[in-house]
Amino acid sequence: MKKNLLIACFIILGSLVTIPSFAFDNTSISIDSSIPESYFNDLKDNDKVYFLGDVIDRGADGIKILQYILNDPHFTLLMGNHEYMMYQALEEGKGKLEINMEYIQWVLNGAQPTIDAFLELEVSRQQELFSTIKNLPIAITDLVVNDKKFYL
Repeated sequence: MKKNLLIACFIILGSLVTIPSFAFDNTSISIDSSIPESYFNDLKDNDKVYFLGDVIDRGADGIKILQYILNDPHFTLLMGNHEYMMYQALEEGKGKLEINMEYIQWVLNGAQPTIDAFLELEVSRQQELFSTIKNLPIAITDLVVNDKKFYL
């Protein structure tokens, strides 16, 4: 069964740069932030997809989507505010989820499905995700495509 990824992303397909609601190089695409997973099946070696954060806390599959993105070399995830809230909650708990102000702030912003899925992971996988999230970039300032500079 195909699922949709609810994401915001910045896509470089060879020399074409697109954003889900509009595109450069006089190419239009559907105005929709729900991109089917199959959209990414035919990426070429030089294609790169930049996810502009907030891939978690959008339903029950946030951790699966996060793992999917982090395990594909074509994908780069920037830290959005929801990933940052997850990081803060885990950092305050020294890599574990504990009830604290950061945890409560995250829960108040829709984290419960993400937390439930995170707690189902093996502890070693939880630690890997924490380490990865901790090192996500918050911006990319030197991206150049077709002599155009982009700030993500």
